[in-house]
Amino acid sequence: MESTSAKIQETTTKSDEPVVDRRNWLDVDQFDVILVGTGMIEAVAAAALSRAGKRILHLDRNDFYGSNSASFPLEPFDEFMQSTSPDLPVSNVKVGYKEADFEELKKHNRMSFSLELIPKSLLAESEELHLLIQSGISRYLEFKLIDASFMYAENAFQLVPCSNSDVYKTKFLALLEKRQLKRFLSSIEEESQKQELNGSFLDWIKPQINDKLQKFVLYSILFQTAESAPKLSKRDGIAQLRLYMSSIGKYGPSPWLQGLYGAACETIQAYCRHAAVFGAMYILRRFPRSFDFDGDVFHGIVDSEGQKLTANHLVTSPSYLPQFCKPSLKQLSRCICISREPLIDHTFESDEESKRDHQVLAVIPPMALENPSPIFIFQFGAELKVAPKDAYVIHFVTESSLDRTAEQDLKKAVTHLMQITEGIEPKPADPIPSSPSNVPSDSSTTSEASTTSDSKDATDSQDASNSKKDEESDKKIPRALYSAFFNLKIEEGRRDGLPKNVFVTCDPNSEMDNRSAIAEARRIFEEICPEEVFLPNTPSPEDIIWEQEDEGDTVPRTISAESETKDSEPQTDDKIETVE
Repeated sequence: MESTSAKIQETTTKSDEPVVDRRNWLDVDQFDVILVGTGMIEAVAAAALSRAGKRILHLDRNDFYGSNSASFPLEPFDEFMQSTSPDLPVSNVKVGYKEADFEELKKHNRMSFSLELIPKSLLAESEELHLLIQSGISRYLEFKLIDASFMYAENAFQLVPCSNSDVYKTKFLALLEKRQLKRFLSSIEEESQKQELNGSFLDWIKPQINDKLQKFVLYSILFQTAESAPKLSKRDGIAQLRLYMSSIGKYGPSPWLQGLYGAACETIQAYCRHAAVFGAMYILRRFPRSFDFDGDVFHGIVDSEGQKLTANHLVTSPSYLPQFCKPSLKQLSRCICISREPLIDHTFESDEESKRDHQVLAVIPPMALENPSPIFIFQFGAELKVAPKDAYVIHFVTESSLDRTAEQDLKKAVTHLMQITEGIEPKPADPIPSSPSNVPSDSSTTSEASTTSDSKDATDSQDASNSKKDEESDKKIPRALYSAFFNLKIEEGRRDGLPKNVFVTCDPNSEMDNRSAIAEARRIFEEICPEEVFLPNTPSPEDIIWEQEDEGDTVPRTISAESETKDSEPQTDDKIETVE
């Protein structure tokens, strides 16, 4: 640890120090916890710690919230993709569009599009949703039910059944397979009550359902990756299946909910807003220039404005302390497409529902399109406020090794399902008007017309036939007006060898929801505040007792006894706001 401390301190030598402008210094320089980076883990931890009465300073080098989970309007997203800044988490970027299409997309309101670096959904009975409701953070968010989920098989997207009637309606499964699947799902509740749930989930389901149904359960219901599926324990697999099944019918036929305006980043900002209500201080475009370690204890930072800030604990995303990270072994391969047509055109039973946008989740199982890992697809439209009317944002996500690019992982699948433009295709030049010297005489025109009329007539029918075939071919798959392939880092902090009061978090992975991020934020909170409740019920404003701090500052510290009584009363889940 001594060598690490010395290495970090090298950045604070007098010769390297810039001229300090104290006009931007903070009035307060002592905090309980300094958090760096506004990813999901840091945002949840900040909300919970500030709610517990800790004095919080939350910094981010970017001018936007979300870190690797940020979302952008179309033009800022394109600028972000094509930036050469070394601080950005994206790499191997390949953007493709026709300039004429891009100009057409830019005619929409600037905020019409919300393009997420990594989209996330959540189940209706998930722990995250219960935390959002009980803490009151859900008041800052709006949700909508995902219309349906699909699995790609037999060269088509097959509907994932959400009820017994759906199981028997699907044409993808034979009658025997339908009975087998229904019997398996019906046994989950009874199996979960058993004491012995040791062993592998995959080994447990193999004798009960065939290979086709195993893929169906692992990838379209549990959304496992090629790496996680063999490692999934029986206990965790059954718990996830129960969560999925209990979420069906909670707010509608689908178990999945999606936040509006770009779910991941909006959720992060809601947690940060909750933290700010309880006294947390947020500053963007500010970051640690150096860290003060004394042996194995963290004391504070010198920030980018040259101010020394002290704290009892540090919580930081991996990019700020790479020397405390595990060796990176994988990354996310991503592709985002914007289209006028839905990739998955789901037909609903009623005429009224068939007019709705198509907000769906889908998965392409391993090797279905020569893909080594499952590819998760999110298709969102205007109802989720991420695209203008009659436009769709389609996300492709898969995990990959570091020696591959997003194009290598996803291009075959994407081009099989959509038409994309290679690179940036400039607008066609305006036609040059003919000069008088190039205009043929009447006699030559008549002669040429007579000699070419027969050949023209012969080719007209052929051209029309080819044009019709091209139009029919184009209708089979949607055309992407804009596409972007890129890789996202997945870095993870070490748990061993860290200073005692330092927590290095991890980047988002390919999980469909934020369960890992919530679990990690809870672990950090419980180590810092072992006797406090994690994100308890929020009291009414009149119940908050404000304690006077030094230099006239006031922060919420304790809650009145009346409020604590209210907190103990359970809140009903129907307080979540959903958009029909």
